Amino acid sequence: MPATMTRSYAHAEIPPVNFTPATERRPVTRPANAELTAAEIEAMVQAAVKKYLTPEEMTNKQANKIYRRGRTRYFTLNEMCAVLEGATDESLSEAEQLQFQQICPLLTPDRAMTVKNLWGKEHLLACGGDLTLAELRFGKGWLDQ
Repeated sequence: MPATMTRSYAHAEIPPVNFTPATERRPVTRPANAELTAAEIEAMVQAAVKKYLTPEEMTNKQANKIYRRGRTRYFTLNEMCAVLEGATDESLSEAEQLQFQQICPLLTPDRAMTVKNLWGKEHLLACGGDLTLAELRFGKGWLDQ
């Protein structure tokens, strides 16, 4: 298509979207990222690895390679899987689940910015997760811009 041509979607019907904002589903009650120390994070990760991984999974060399950068150190795939299990374990209290979600470096800076732009700051904070990498990339106060 030549650069001068444009398409119009004025004729398209857009169905209404019914959703509950994240702030109404679950209030933002998670602690700030700075509240967990590196030693506490390490203890939680090691406890999750012991609780959720089988011996076969722990000896898998491929899964024990560096996988994703976290706030305090790099995580292996096994450690990330164990932390995610802890974040979704229904036998744990909501506060414990939120602490596991806080450790998870699931959002890359670009994904964090996309979630913020699409669904807003409140939704991004309600999802939990470590936003340190996004803060390093976009600077302090990027959520309020």
